[in-house]
Amino acid sequence: MLRHPRAMVDDGDRQEQGPDGSADDAPLNFTNHEDLEAWLKTQPKEVSVVIAARAALRVLPLLATDLRLKQPGADRHKALAALVLPVFRALAASWAAARFPARSSELRAAAAGSVALARSASASFAVNTAANAAATAASAAAAAAKSEAHSEVVPAAAETVAHVVVASRIGDPATEYANAAAKAQTIRAAKADSDATFAFIRAYGASLVNPSSGFKAIKNAGVAAEKAEEHRRVAKNKADAAIIDSAWCPVSMDSSAVLNGIVLGNLANERIWPIGTIEWTHPFLVDLELILFAAKEDWDVWIDWYEARLRGDPADEDLEIARVTLPEELWEQGPAVVNARIKELIAEHKKKQTGKLKQDTKGHVFTSSGTTLQIVRDASDQDSAAAADPIIRQLHEQAKKRAGQFLENVATSETVFGFEEILEAAGAFSAAIAGPTDEVAARISIVWDELVNLGSFLELDQSRREPNRLSNIPPLPEKTSRSLQQLVRSAAPFVRAFPTALVLDNSTGEFERRAEMLDAARTITIGAGDSAVLTESDRELLYRLLNAAGRGEFQGQKAETRSVLTARNLVYAAAILFGTNFGSFVLGGAASSASEESILMNKIAGLYLEAEQAIVEIVSQEPQDIQFAIKDMIAEIRRRRDLGEFKDHPPRQGDWWSSKEGEDSEDSE
Repeated sequence: MLRHPRAMVDDGDRQEQGPDGSADDAPLNFTNHEDLEAWLKTQPKEVSVVIAARAALRVLPLLATDLRLKQPGADRHKALAALVLPVFRALAASWAAARFPARSSELRAAAAGSVALARSASASFAVNTAANAAATAASAAAAAAKSEAHSEVVPAAAETVAHVVVASRIGDPATEYANAAAKAQTIRAAKADSDATFAFIRAYGASLVNPSSGFKAIKNAGVAAEKAEEHRRVAKNKADAAIIDSAWCPVSMDSSAVLNGIVLGNLANERIWPIGTIEWTHPFLVDLELILFAAKEDWDVWIDWYEARLRGDPADEDLEIARVTLPEELWEQGPAVVNARIKELIAEHKKKQTGKLKQDTKGHVFTSSGTTLQIVRDASDQDSAAAADPIIRQLHEQAKKRAGQFLENVATSETVFGFEEILEAAGAFSAAIAGPTDEVAARISIVWDELVNLGSFLELDQSRREPNRLSNIPPLPEKTSRSLQQLVRSAAPFVRAFPTALVLDNSTGEFERRAEMLDAARTITIGAGDSAVLTESDRELLYRLLNAAGRGEFQGQKAETRSVLTARNLVYAAAILFGTNFGSFVLGGAASSASEESILMNKIAGLYLEAEQAIVEIVSQEPQDIQFAIKDMIAEIRRRRDLGEFKDHPPRQGDWWSSKEGEDSEDSE
């Protein structure tokens, strides 16, 4: 059985054992590729693919060190086509094979095709460690796809890591880190050198006067010199260890995760620099991104892809397979053609993702209108038919009469603690049922909301009238309470006579109440109001519904269900709009010249950034593909924010960026 390298290094021939006598679960600690290769031979071939792909990804930014990329004109264009694109292709192919092992047969040709180009790039350019790593990682993926044997897969994986180790030794940031790690020892070494020098000078002078004391001084000077040498040795060891760790530590952590039973596809999707490791390539990545953006060839499709690997973002399987299996003749046409096609693929897949999102009719349904999202107020055929019934029309007239009486009553009553919003609720309900019955049918879901809000006040009043109640907070005045009861009893049969309202009433028990879901709904709804995504009337309606969720029991549960589903619909409506128009809208830019659609997209972007955690929570119980679509949208908006695409907007009252404490406005000046 292969022992952990740490056990072999630290304890000689002693092998630490667990309770069952087998090797314990101490983490792996590789320091050379021979040990790594020996361990990989004991693992399934897919392990080699994952280890190689992740290691190669870490040194991709070193492409920026090729001087031709920093030159304008033909040299840079040649380097982009012959070096950068093949490396991205090889890395994407090897990573896709690691992330989606069930699709390895589809990726075999893509991995094999990328190897030759990456090897050609490594042979043609002076700084080739990143290209070598990409080529060998792709070799491992291709070998794994065509053979069950380890004979090709494992050496390719170990060779990949060896290239990464070489890369870490030439990386200036790695050296800087090593020097920083050894700084204290270096300073002490310098001081010891100085002390030793002066000691020898003093010793020599003393020996001329007094040979006995001079001999002692010379001895002390020798000790100081030895101390200086020891400090230098410690500093060098620490520097070497830091450089080695920058390459080996992430590999060892990945291997330990395999040892602990992680699903290989999940490991492939983890952030490529595990937490606690040295991400020394960041300055190179900044340089590379600037170079690629300056080329104006849609390189953002690769920058986004790489940054997603850095963060460990979820990936769309079909999109990743499509990216690396583009026809060979397309790759031969160079970056501009390939990248443009990948951008089209991304847009197509975003539309496909958001096409899965369906708004739940048990919550309010939204549609875009100008620069806002609005609640749909169209009557269904069944509701329109109900509005024509003479009995329902009579119930409507009775409900309007009771609503007017209650509004008048509550307007002249004293305000009671806990009922401060009842006058607003009475006015909103009266407005909702005003007009002809067929018009009310078109907004019956809103009428239902307002009735639930009134019902929550009635439940609160009744709870304060219980005989054994401990609190001294008073209920509503008797006259107001009776008027509210009469209104609810009169309005309930009328509202429930409409099929839409009946479905809403009966769906309450289908939803599991969860405090965190209501909190998320509240955050999203308030964020939508603050960012002006919603019209003022819709915002106030949804606020009342949220407040009702905190009153009473039965009516509160109705309001909670409705609020959560409505907030989720709002998230979905925004995502559908985003996916449908991906690539055709502009975030940022002068507000005066922006289209209504772009203004709305900016508002949606603001909502998603401000309420990101709440949005993730509100979809947490949805299928994985739905969660992915929403998280992918958040990642895209975050990327555009990081590029500064929101900062060109001047702060405007009601817009989400006007509450950013002046940060954006200062940056834009």
